[in-house]
Amino acid sequence: MTTEVPKHLEKKPGHGAQTNSSLTHTLDDPGSTAAYQSMRGQGLDSRTAALFGDVNISGRLGDNRSNTSEVRLAANDIPRDRPFPQRDYREENYRMREQIFIDRRMQEIEQRYNVRFARPGETMSRSQPFGHTDTFTARQPTVRELDGIEASLHSQGPRTDGQPPTRIFIASGQNHELGGYNPHNNTVVLFMGGRDNLPATVRDGRAQGNRDGSSTLSVEEIMSHALHYRTQGQSGQDQTSFANDLGFVSRPGAFGSRYQLLGRDGFTYEPHRSVVDGKPVTSWRRTDSQGRYVDGAGKPVDLPDQAHTLSNEQMRQNSVHRPASEHFDTPQDFLAGLSVAYSAGGTSRAELLAQNPTLYAFIKNQDQADINRRYGVGTDGQPNMIRLPDGSIVRNTAAIRAQIEDFERRWRR
Repeated sequence: MTTEVPKHLEKKPGHGAQTNSSLTHTLDDPGSTAAYQSMRGQGLDSRTAALFGDVNISGRLGDNRSNTSEVRLAANDIPRDRPFPQRDYREENYRMREQIFIDRRMQEIEQRYNVRFARPGETMSRSQPFGHTDTFTARQPTVRELDGIEASLHSQGPRTDGQPPTRIFIASGQNHELGGYNPHNNTVVLFMGGRDNLPATVRDGRAQGNRDGSSTLSVEEIMSHALHYRTQGQSGQDQTSFANDLGFVSRPGAFGSRYQLLGRDGFTYEPHRSVVDGKPVTSWRRTDSQGRYVDGAGKPVDLPDQAHTLSNEQMRQNSVHRPASEHFDTPQDFLAGLSVAYSAGGTSRAELLAQNPTLYAFIKNQDQADINRRYGVGTDGQPNMIRLPDGSIVRNTAAIRAQIEDFERRWRR
């Protein structure tokens, strides 16, 4: 069978026809096959293809009786003002498949962990000083963020029914990383807009790392910080009960207690919060035993800005008990960082034990007390559930306890 372009559609000599640009291939050639199938895929027969692309198609198209087929493409100049009608749907198809995946993943997490994601467009208000109110709008989580959120929820242990679902609200339009909890509407609030490609899990953050060798803040840590605040609120434990254990000193202030952190240099330091380039930044101002701001020589100064000041990372290194995360402004924040390092398991838990056995024992007791509140204890007084070194919460058995003891024996210095 031969398919020829009608005479009235052929280009006249001198109108761009190039007889020396013909290419002859067999259909076994992937290039020519793709070209032919592209036109047929657009629903174009040879006559329409010639109209739009000035392409002459002639040759023998094989059938079941013959496998020797030939397509001859005589390609002329394609007019710039009449492009071949085609549309690339690959990006749209990818986005559609990704959206379906995210929707299903969100539903699975909601059912498995008794939570509910705020859908895009939902709003939430937060009261600020002097009667000001901020309003936030929810956005959809990314696939990477869902990985980190689920890792954090997994470390909380098996689902316990009978409680209302916790809402997870991911705020849009924010340029910093922070996790919080609103007890009035049982909502975890996540701000995750300050860094591109934020690692999903604690392990990912350790693999990515920072220039100073520390791990990069991850979605799992942000979520776990927020869940820690929820846990502390449910337990009714006030931070004054554990502030001293973490190296904080409480001093009276105009608006209540001022918490200052004890440094290895013998001075205490008070956090100072500011905003730089739209992001919250914490620095630490030196104080003496009476809570007065002092300079580098330890002499009192008239203004807080004149006090000897350390960056957040410098204070982290100077602290008597090294914080496990970069957020340790208050005893509650400090404890939340320990909780994340311990419950994430693996290397982060091992390093906590190796670097500070005292803090390890402290957070282990805190964590087990929370597990006991949720899952209870047996008639013998032993916990029903216990946390493995990998962060999982499992049923308490002699074999599990032996596994934990072996882990702690290997990492304790």
